[in-house]
Amino acid sequence: METKTCSKCRITKPLSEFQSDSTKRDGHHNMCKACKNAIRRDYARTKEGMLKTIYKDQHYSSKKRGHQPPKYTLQEFIAWALPQKELDILYKQWVESGYYHRLRPTFDRADDSKGYSFGNFNKWMTRYDNGLKGVRDHANDPKAHPIKPVIGVNLKTHIQMWFPSLTLAAKTLHINKGNLWLALNNSNRTAGGFKWEYANKKELVAQ
Repeated sequence: METKTCSKCRITKPLSEFQSDSTKRDGHHNMCKACKNAIRRDYARTKEGMLKTIYKDQHYSSKKRGHQPPKYTLQEFIAWALPQKELDILYKQWVESGYYHRLRPTFDRADDSKGYSFGNFNKWMTRYDNGLKGVRDHANDPKAHPIKPVIGVNLKTHIQMWFPSLTLAAKTLHINKGNLWLALNNSNRTAGGFKWEYANKKELVAQ
């Protein structure tokens, strides 16, 4: 078995643990996949790295909704966002949570029918709160297709968690979607260590 020593962690590993690189003599990168992934992860957790992720999400969301992409560059977006105290507070909370992805800050638009721009900025909020805002807006739209927010009660801590939909709950908690649906529709079943029920949208809107 062919091996190589990683230039960062200095551990000798099989070549399969290194990405291909045609510029190298052995055809593989000098740094192993684990170290490269760790560097990318650590950068994504810095404030600038987080803002880069948000910027990419804005472009993806704009394309998905048929909106024009942001006119500002990544560098302009970072320069605009970094001094904002509200973002700094949410960023520190995200760090303290262990980088829980539902608590990562997001850019909330003042008018959701329009694309991302500095003039259409409302405030910074967590991904979780932004999702709940979407449920409230959806519930107040008489033309919207009905959705069913769900509540999960942790069987050990008895803490309640709200989710805008079954799908979002399954993705957030890494629960099989089918098992979650069965738990929601059978009071004798649980899923992912939670007891589940459909939320009352009127109560959610009032929060």
